Amino acid sequence: MSGKVRYQEAYNDSFGVLETAIGGAAQWTIEQYWDTGFLSYKLRHDQNDFFQLKTQFDHTRKLATVLGDMHIHITPLAATPGDIYLSIAYHWHTFGDVIPQIVSWQATNATIPILAADQFKYLIKPLGVIINPPASEGYSSSLLMKVTRLGTNLLDTYSGSSGDGGTAAANVVLWYMDAHTLQNRFGSIGTATD
Repeated sequence: MSGKVRYQEAYNDSFGVLETAIGGAAQWTIEQYWDTGFLSYKLRHDQNDFFQLKTQFDHTRKLATVLGDMHIHITPLAATPGDIYLSIAYHWHTFGDVIPQIVSWQATNATIPILAADQFKYLIKPLGVIINPPASEGYSSSLLMKVTRLGTNLLDTYSGSSGDGGTAAANVVLWYMDAHTLQNRFGSIGTATD
């Protein structure tokens, strides 16, 4: 045996920081989930709630691989079926890149189907977004994502009242948002490159 450890390519979660709007948009509702004492971020069906995700990918990520499994972790609170409709804008950059105004970001929409039987279940729902890395990707690249639940849009049909005793219109809990990224190493040799 040579003493080298072989690293098997595998997927792992890449988490970021979820935050709400600081102005110019509706903020999510922060309330206790049922009687648990745990604060939760709730998205409403009667307004357009904005939130953002900031992710820095670590040095175990296989560079230049597509990010194809962006998803949200949610708990529906209404006992009715419907669709949650999201507007998504994102920009993925590496060190030294210019971060442009949002009009230059990639934009798409996602529809998240909810069943009546999903009430109070912990669900992982894919966004169906394929995101290509920046051409010059180095370690510690960063993804900025702006997401809006378009609760006032006709395509957002998940409009039942929350059943957990909180604000009636705040009918889905957003726990996390992340991506599964392909990992192929324990880390990098240099601080930004190998």
